[in-house]
Amino acid sequence: MVHKNYKWNISLEDGKKKCLQVVKKILREQKNETMETNELILLINNRSRHLHIMNHQKKKSLMNFINSTCGGFIQFVDLYDCLGIIQDGTHVKVKLIDNNTTDFNGWIHVEHPQ
Repeated sequence: MVHKNYKWNISLEDGKKKCLQVVKKILREQKNETMETNELILLINNRSRHLHIMNHQKKKSLMNFINSTCGGFIQFVDLYDCLGIIQDGTHVKVKLIDNNTTDFNGWIHVEHPQ
């Protein structure tokens, strides 16, 4: 549930931008740029501990900000095309989808004239 009374010390855009930067950095360090959401959330909390995020003059974590403003981590991931969600049995994973690299290395794109 997204709260309507906004009392954060950072803007919604800045908070989302910081979280996206942290998530991308963590996923780039992983094999296949994929990680389970539970582990990813723990790393986000650890690596964003230095950020000064306040709500109603009380210190909060970056994940608390995301949960309060976006409705949850999965909803946050759904906002971005560069992140994807993979359901692997009972495990939910997040994958970094980098648009700069393609799986078609060595292929030539030819447009068909119409």
